[in-house]
Amino acid sequence: MVRVEVTGRHADDSSFPAELTVRRVEGHEPPMYTVYMRDITRLKTAQRQLTYEAFHDKLTGLPNRELFVNRLDIQLIHAERNSVGLCVASLDLDDFKKVNDSLGRHVGDRFLIEMASRFKTCIRDEDTVSRGGGDEFLFLLTDLKNTQTDATRVIRRILERLGKVVTLDGHELYPRASIGLTLYPGDGGDVGTLLRNGQIAMHRAKEGGKHDFCIYSPSMNTCALNRIGLESSLGKALEREEFRLHYQPKVDIRTGSTSGTEALIRWQRKEGELVPPYEFIPLAEESGLIVPMGVWVLREACRQTRAWQKKGFAGLSIAVNLSARQFQEDNLAETVGEILTETGLSPGDLNLEITENILMADVDAAGKTMEKLSGMGIKLSIDDFGTGYSSLNYLKRFPVDILKIDRSFVKDIPHDTNDMAIAKAVIALGRSLNLKVVAEGVESAEQVEFMRKQGADEIQGYVFCRPLPGDELSGYLDEEAHVRQIAAGGKGSGDLGTNPAYPFSPVKPHGALTVTGAAASGKATPAAPLEGRLISPGGASVSES
Repeated sequence: MVRVEVTGRHADDSSFPAELTVRRVEGHEPPMYTVYMRDITRLKTAQRQLTYEAFHDKLTGLPNRELFVNRLDIQLIHAERNSVGLCVASLDLDDFKKVNDSLGRHVGDRFLIEMASRFKTCIRDEDTVSRGGGDEFLFLLTDLKNTQTDATRVIRRILERLGKVVTLDGHELYPRASIGLTLYPGDGGDVGTLLRNGQIAMHRAKEGGKHDFCIYSPSMNTCALNRIGLESSLGKALEREEFRLHYQPKVDIRTGSTSGTEALIRWQRKEGELVPPYEFIPLAEESGLIVPMGVWVLREACRQTRAWQKKGFAGLSIAVNLSARQFQEDNLAETVGEILTETGLSPGDLNLEITENILMADVDAAGKTMEKLSGMGIKLSIDDFGTGYSSLNYLKRFPVDILKIDRSFVKDIPHDTNDMAIAKAVIALGRSLNLKVVAEGVESAEQVEFMRKQGADEIQGYVFCRPLPGDELSGYLDEEAHVRQIAAGGKGSGDLGTNPAYPFSPVKPHGALTVTGAAASGKATPAAPLEGRLISPGGASVSES
């Protein structure tokens, strides 16, 4: 028996795929054969569909990872034979999980389809864009004459088109992505190496601030190995009690007194190494550890603040930053309430700081969460104001109490007129809406004076004090109280010693300080404004010694 595929024709002369079966009939001489032909159109259609589905992503219709690898393998042979370059780019959508979590998977799927459609318009027919899985996409750019220049031109085009707003179900979404590039032949000559190096470069781009691209370099391999070790240690850090809190004072600009502090997490590994927050916070966000870590920070900050209040620093408040993952937790308000009850801290003394981008990820859900927290008496701050969406509408819609001017708008005052204009506008906006305005990152007497004249309420920064461990900040608060006692007419020696972070020295926060003026002699004087250098209540000024 013989079975072959042939092309058949209908009576109207249209063709169709057919299977021809030829079988010899036994016992006949000369030989006889039976021929049977059947239409296999539906079978062929089903086979093509199965093959397509095996090598394409079902949601977006893009080639899947397996087809991408096959094409890359072929193009590497072509590139070697023709002495041309190619580029493999790994793209990861920034914060895509927020879209799924806040708006639902159906919106997330439509978002991915829109992204795939945009990507296809950015490349040539001979190039490939593939969905690697989840929110990861892979690009294969071939036949590159000037490899790096040609590749970066395409990647910049992708970032530009990607960044345009997407409107889904009435929600405006602003796509962002981190892209890692690896180039042939310089960065590797096989599929596995190029894909791995692209991933490494992509993670470096994400660490660098997101919505950007990074080209692979060999030094990144060492960083990648360090990252793996860091991830492993981070998972055990809470259990090993390796996290510490440092506190940076917030100073009332009218009185010069410490009105509150901001809690900042530090990681002190058992080996003694201090890991910078910018290294471990993104890892904690990705792994989900940021949620239990955030709960620990909140509990410890509230406990310490209540201890200071019992020591005599009544009214001292504490500011705690909420991460995106933590803010999205359904039981956030309940968790905060339990911690306040457990530590005995008044809700009005807790200030939760939220960035603009967190709020805008899901406006409706954010509003409900903030209403719950505000209803408990907790103060709510917009952190890094001016660096995100900066929508005036949400200031009216959300129960916001405090605006924090981002340090990026403060650091170049008084030399940058644009930063001065922005800071002035934010302060004016806050005052018109009856919101407290806090300037962070203040590092000079000129900046203090500018903020005072514009009407800011509080300032924090190295001009007063670097972030300190709890025990050191206790000494800071004690010394401030000592100065005020002198200013009020109490006894004291004038020499305040060498506190490395004394609150009243805007010129040299790490210098030795001395009380001067009437307060040093024990005579009380009226409160004076902050002019040039900070003046403590009662007229006790502090200068370098």
